[in-house]
Amino acid sequence: MTYYRTGSHVETFGRVVFEAMACGLPVVCHSHGGYADHIRHGENGFLFETTQQAARILTDLKADPGLRATVGREARRTVEQLFSS
Repeated sequence: MTYYRTGSHVETFGRVVFEAMACGLPVVCHSHGGYADHIRHGENGFLFETTQQAARILTDLKADPGLRATVGREARRTVEQLFSS
C-alpha cells in the first residue's frame, strides 16, 4: 500500500499515486490534489482529510489482506482505463 500526503501546497496531478495504482497497490491519499478526481474512496483507493483518518485506513488495510487485494486490483483497472490507450 502507498500513503501519500502533500505539504501545504496542492499536488496538481500526483503521478506517483498513479504509478502505485498501476502496480496494483491500494493508495491512501490526502483528498486535495488532481489524483483525487480519479480515486473512489473504498473502491480503488482511499482519501482522507485528517491524519487520524489516514491512520485508521492504514490500520484497516494492514489487518485485511483481502481488502488490500481488492482495492489494489481496482486501482490497477482504473489506471488501465485512464492511460492504456
